[in-house]
Amino acid sequence: MRPDRPPSRRTVRPDLHASRHRSAALPSLGVAVAFAALPVATVAALSFPTAAAVALAALCGAVAGAALHRRHPNAVDRTLRPRTTAAPPVRPDPSAAGGSPPCPR
Repeated sequence: MRPDRPPSRRTVRPDLHASRHRSAALPSLGVAVAFAALPVATVAALSFPTAAAVALAALCGAVAGAALHRRHPNAVDRTLRPRTTAAPPVRPDPSAAGGSPPCPR
């Protein structure tokens, strides 16, 4: 059996098990940007129908709100106005106090 020996200096053979050079391992800036933007582009493409539906609903709501405001300009004010009148007082229940209810005469 012959011992392993280095290849001849006259022949150039690539080492199949050697790693690449460090400078060759880094991608270019454009490739790095493209790889970084890939998840963002995927999420944006997949969420486009939802975003379009939300935008359409907001537009329809604005149009309907404008039409309602034109027909009933005080509707929002009447709906959102705080109540100024007090609630009617609650009459005590005579049976809850332990007494008998009043007799009708």
